[in-house]
Amino acid sequence: MPIVLVLLTGLLVVDLLDPPPLPAQVPGADVAAYHRLVSDHFSVAPGEVAILSEGVPHPDELPVLLRLSRASGISPAALSARRRSGESWLGIARRYGLGAGAFHITIPEDQVGSQVERAHRLFSETPSAGWDALDLRDEELVALSNLDFLHRELGTPMGRILESHDEAGSFVGALRGLVASR
Repeated sequence: MPIVLVLLTGLLVVDLLDPPPLPAQVPGADVAAYHRLVSDHFSVAPGEVAILSEGVPHPDELPVLLRLSRASGISPAALSARRRSGESWLGIARRYGLGAGAFHITIPEDQVGSQVERAHRLFSETPSAGWDALDLRDEELVALSNLDFLHRELGTPMGRILESHDEAGSFVGALRGLVASR
């Protein structure tokens, strides 16, 4: 029995030393390019963007963090602390007097992708006075924030941004394809 235990312990140690890759893991160069674009768009120093990136589960969440900070007047550091504690983006927004309406963007009907289909439908079916009460998921807020930011920065159609996201598995990774296709 001790030999089996030693073997199992050894396998566990090897597994811990070589963890599986994170979902939608992207190369450092892609993250750096994304950080530069986020820095330019939100007028935040590049070094601060890199630090803020450590406070969110994935760099794709940076536009949510900075959009929410801009809309609420609350520092990005305070918002990321709430996010790290497990609070949803919508929960954080509501804590500071905002709701889903703070994330509304206009998406042309022919460019609505699966990532934003539900959010787009909810916004479309609800009078604007009721937008703040909508319950949107974190991934929807990430998609809406990235769509808005990337569309404004690159001038790329929203449908193409969503296609590139699907191909790359993240908005950070999508940036490379979007820039290459320009």
